[in-house]
Order: sequence, then structure tokens, then C-alpha cells
Amino acid sequence: MIRNRKKLPVAVRFGLAVKLFLLCLIVCLFGIGYVGQKNQLYFLSSQYKELERDLSRLQRENAIQARKLDSLQSLSELEARINEMNLDLVPPLPHEVVRLADELSEWPETERNHLYVEARLQSDGRVP
Repeated sequence: MIRNRKKLPVAVRFGLAVKLFLLCLIVCLFGIGYVGQKNQLYFLSSQYKELERDLSRLQRENAIQARKLDSLQSLSELEARINEMNLDLVPPLPHEVVRLADELSEWPETERNHLYVEARLQSDGRVP
């Protein structure tokens, strides 16, 4: 038989109201979280697009600067600048060029270290 709800204890009716309130609260919190996530997604996507635009702009500027650097380092450009500034630079004569041989790279590692230590001791005034 169905009992009359008015005759239910107060604790049961209050418990039911609390459960419904908590259920509504959870649904509202999920909704707020969903909207917050959508807003954050929109903000991050706009920020991502802006950064991509900046990246492509910087890549274009970098390519322009690289071409400009290549043109400034070209021999013809350098000669034109030398003539423009009246520096009167000429290439060195063959007898003015000094070529140095790197003999350290041919020595074994232990011999190089030994010579380094020996040179340090001599510079400190101590003889090995």
C-alpha cells in the first residue's frame, strides 16, 4: 500500500531535498567547468594563431636579413664599399703572406699534456 508522503519523517524529506540540491549543484558545476574550458580553448587557439603569425613574420624577416647578409659579404659588394670609403686597400703580395702550420694537432695527447705542464712549471719559476 502507498503511504502518504506527509507522514514521512522530516529527516527523509530533508535528505531528499539535500540529494536534489547536490545533484543540481553538480550539474551546474559541470556546466561552469565546460564553459570555462571552452573559453580557455578559444583563448589558447587565438594565442596559438597569433604566435604562428609572429613566427611566419620572423621567418620572412630572417630570410630577408640572410639575403642581405649574403649580398653584403659578396666580394663585389665588399670591393664597392672599399672604393666608396676610399680605404685604398690592396691584396697582400705573396711574400707578405705568412702561413702557420698547426703542429699541436699532430702530437699525441700525452705529449701535449706533458708540454703544457712543463710550460706551466717554467712560467711559475719552478723547473721540472
